Amino acid sequence: MNLKDNGAYAHCATVSIEIDDKKLGSGDAIRVYATQSISIRYHEDAELIFVEEPMKRGISLK
Repeated sequence: MNLKDNGAYAHCATVSIEIDDKKLGSGDAIRVYATQSISIRYHEDAELIFVEEPMKRGISLK
């Protein structure tokens, strides 16, 4: 991660996977933060998209 408080948005683009025992199907996503490592399991070719994002900042919409 580029900044200490950042995390990642992990999007499962195809098939199904498990990230730290959380099952994700095609189109599902999970936020990953406050961890040193993650475990990823898959049974077929999988396409994952990871996007780094701030976890402690946000945008206020008025």
